[in-house]
Amino acid sequence: MLPGEWTPRERWMAGTIGLLIIVIAGLVIYVGWFEDGQKEDAPEYLPIAQSAEVKEKVDTPEVTEEKSTVVIDVKGAVKHPGVLQLENDARVEDAIAKAGGLSSGADISRINRAQPLTDGMVVYIPTEGEELPTSYSQQAGKEGSAEGDKVNLNRASADELERIPGIGPTKAAAIIAYRSEHGLFSTIDEIKEVSGIGEKTVEQIRPYITVP
Repeated sequence: MLPGEWTPRERWMAGTIGLLIIVIAGLVIYVGWFEDGQKEDAPEYLPIAQSAEVKEKVDTPEVTEEKSTVVIDVKGAVKHPGVLQLENDARVEDAIAKAGGLSSGADISRINRAQPLTDGMVVYIPTEGEELPTSYSQQAGKEGSAEGDKVNLNRASADELERIPGIGPTKAAAIIAYRSEHGLFSTIDEIKEVSGIGEKTVEQIRPYITVP
């Protein structure tokens, strides 16, 4: 049947169908355009692996190297004796200052105030006329001690070795073990071969030891 022969109802239906086709086509075109625009405007996201790497860098705090410290026990003629924590390059003079300074009657003539501190060390400040306890006698040593007052690494017992500034029970045992295994020390510098004794310790104990 030709369009001119359509009844009014058929013309209405044909018009309605045509209008629907136009609306649907318009919606399809609009949706396609909208999705393309969203893709162009969408932010770029990092791949999962890269995102995890960035998150790790953000969440991981920056580690800063802290200066190591030593813990010592200050006793005797100081204003505030006790266990103190100081930087690892501190000396006896620094320990005295942190303990509040010297108390009345302190005898500093028998103390090496420039002596470096070591972890676990006891700093004992005697009073004038006081007989210095044997267990603290290593603190009374001075640079340039007489040769006869020095500790012989090849003959000293563990107790005698522990009287050397910076030598505790562990290092004394290591010295004796090295001596038993390798024989007598031929030079002072050979003590660097002992486990736990480095250049700094050797320079600290050099005035107090001998290997005749």
